[in-house]
Amino acid sequence: MREELVRRAAHQHRVRVRALHVAHHPGATARLEHDLRAAAAEVPLDRLLVETDAPYLAPMPFRGKRNEPAWVRHTAECLAEVKGIPVEELAEATTANALRVFGLESSSGDG
Repeated sequence: MREELVRRAAHQHRVRVRALHVAHHPGATARLEHDLRAAAAEVPLDRLLVETDAPYLAPMPFRGKRNEPAWVRHTAECLAEVKGIPVEELAEATTANALRVFGLESSSGDG
């Protein structure tokens, strides 16, 4: 009975993750944030965004300082490592995702 409930919950989680976009904030860069990293590993690349607007959650190595949008690369590098892909691939995918989510895709198809 319990195993069936766990199986159903896992399936529902996968369905929900596929149906929405998930933004990861700089907290994922902290070495002890295993749960955030595990969650990031489960998010399909076409549904992943990188959060830049967390003013008091600066990525490592800037912990304790006010976050800056320029530091988003540190979060992207951490997520790329978790997903086992080059940071350039993650950047390309998350940029495309953001353009799609916010309706900023070019209608001419040239970026």
